[in-house]
Amino acid sequence: MFRPGALSAFLILVGPVAARADRGALSLELGAGGSIVNVRGPYATGAPSQIGTSWATSLGASYGLSNHLELTGRFFWEPPEQFVHNGATVSSPSGALTGSLTEHTQRFGALAGARYVFGYVWRFSAGADIGWSQRSFSKLDHFDVSTGAPRSYGLQLADTSQASFVFAPSVAVLWTGDHFAVGLAPRFEILTGSVSTWSVAIPLTLAWSWFL
Repeated sequence: MFRPGALSAFLILVGPVAARADRGALSLELGAGGSIVNVRGPYATGAPSQIGTSWATSLGASYGLSNHLELTGRFFWEPPEQFVHNGATVSSPSGALTGSLTEHTQRFGALAGARYVFGYVWRFSAGADIGWSQRSFSKLDHFDVSTGAPRSYGLQLADTSQASFVFAPSVAVLWTGDHFAVGLAPRFEILTGSVSTWSVAIPLTLAWSWFL
C-alpha cells in the first residue's frame, strides 16, 4: 500500500544525490595545498628524476553547462623549491663528471577541461584537464661528493626550463552552500614534452558562485 510518509523519506534520502552542477552558475575558485612532484634534472645525462614536495596555488573558474557537466579552467603556480639529484652525470669540456646536481625549481601553467558533478550539499566530481606546464631551473650547481666534503665543479650552468603538455584526470569532494563551496580536489598530472614525468596536486579549494 502506498504511504506518503515512505515517499517523503525516499525523497529526503535520494534528493541529496541528485545531479547538481548548477546549470548557468559561474564560479571563481582559489586553490592552495601541496604537490608531490617528480623533477627531472636538467643538463644531466638521462635527466635523472627526484621525487619531492612543493607548495601549490591556483586560480580558476568553472561554468555549469548543464546540471551534470561543468567546464573548468585554471592557472597554477608551484613556488621555488631546492632539489638535489645525486649521482648525476654532466658533460663538460674535460669529460663527463658525476656528482650531485642542485637547483632551485618552480613551475607554472594552465589547464582547461570538464568534470561530471553529482550531489547536492555534498558534491562529488570526476573530470579531466589538458594544458601546458613550464618548469624553470635557477641557481644550478654540480658538486663533486666523492671526497666527502662537497666541492663545486664550477661548470657555470645557465638557467633553463622544461616545457610540457599536461593531461590531468581528477576527482573532488565539496561541501556547498547557496554561493560558497569548499572542497578537496586532487589531480594526477601526466607530463610529456622535452622530458616525461608526473605530478600529484592535492589542493584545498574555495569557490564563490554567481547564477547567470
